[in-house]
Amino acid sequence: MVVEAKEWRSVPTQHTCSRMSERRTRYIHADQSLNSTITSTGCTEKAEQHVSYVEHVVVKLLIVHPRRGDLEISLLSPSGTRSQLLAKR
Repeated sequence: MVVEAKEWRSVPTQHTCSRMSERRTRYIHADQSLNSTITSTGCTEKAEQHVSYVEHVVVKLLIVHPRRGDLEISLLSPSGTRSQLLAKR
């Protein structure tokens, strides 16, 4: 384990890249799903904020729905990793 620790390479210093999406009213109809895509450059235009490695993502949503238990929210990464943010109850 000591040998592995000596060879361990850490990721670079954390950078933060924020992206605001447009706010618009969208409707979810019964028995249908709603998909939304937000694309980010990883702040490539700002060297001090450019993100090369993603360790975590913060998602903020504003949803108004009469039956929260009917909602299911997941996040799909470009590499295909699906993270469930809210499970249907």
